[in-house]
Amino acid sequence: MPRKRRNYTPEEKVAILRRHLVEKVPVSDLCDELGLNPTVFYGWQKLFFENGAAAFQRKGKRNGRTPEAGRIEKLDAFAARCAAARVAAGADKKPLLDAFVRLQEAAQRNDVSRMAQADRVLHLAIVDLADVHGLPGVWNAAARMQEEFHVQSIRVCWPDLNVLFEAHRPIVDAICAGDQALADDAAKAHLDAVWYRLAESTDDASLPDDPMVRACTYLDLHLHEPVRRSFLAQYVAKTSPGHLARLFRRQHGVSFTDYLRELRMQKAADLLRRTHLPIRRIAARVAYDDPSRFATHFRRRFSLTPRDFRRQFGKSDLLTSNT
Repeated sequence: MPRKRRNYTPEEKVAILRRHLVEKVPVSDLCDELGLNPTVFYGWQKLFFENGAAAFQRKGKRNGRTPEAGRIEKLDAFAARCAAARVAAGADKKPLLDAFVRLQEAAQRNDVSRMAQADRVLHLAIVDLADVHGLPGVWNAAARMQEEFHVQSIRVCWPDLNVLFEAHRPIVDAICAGDQALADDAAKAHLDAVWYRLAESTDDASLPDDPMVRACTYLDLHLHEPVRRSFLAQYVAKTSPGHLARLFRRQHGVSFTDYLRELRMQKAADLLRRTHLPIRRIAARVAYDDPSRFATHFRRRFSLTPRDFRRQFGKSDLLTSNT
């Protein structure tokens, strides 16, 4: 009896395409497993490469972002995941590292135009490393539509270009570590943070009015950076530091400092469980310059050192990770 045809969500379609493009599952095997007609599969693939993952989504703004910005976000995350898979398989990561060095040089010169160009070169190096047929053309087409906006957003949102440079480090680190899930997460987190910073700088009406929602959203996107309560209150929550402290106590039952530390510890625990990142890098990911201080806070929270936590709860293939 023929299998009943079902409708797949946009996310399911992208996941099925990823199994073929990233995990190298043959199309024939996928179609047999899912009861798909191969022409349907190839139709999805054609749409994906013509329009990015946004081809399966409705047009319009999402959380203040244009369709083109959403398309680049999907493509960047997909490219980062594929690039990490290829590095894990032995692909040369030197072109990516060279592009990262050029981005750093542009940041040190504090040259916005040079920074925008170097930023594009870096993202294109990730796309090239992904080595997915058709992806460079799709990415370039989407990026060209955002070119002027890209330069202006850098000018408005990053008075210190070194901050923008450092924001790319988690993506490059994850790709060079060959960690697909982490690379995907890092690319999405980076673009979410870019959107939030832009919306904040331009008083975008899509940002929530509630000071706690604004504050907590900002913290979620900036765990890798030091954040002072006074800054958060004045520039993000748009209230006084004292009032913000009372709101944290009232809504979460803890101080601002304890709330932020818990976010950092939970993020660190998640990275220890599912990635190969060295512990010192994880410490830096949650804004600890001193790995010893990070280990002290982590042990106080989980009653285990970071290394012992990874041994007990991490994936089996993480046990030989460097610290």
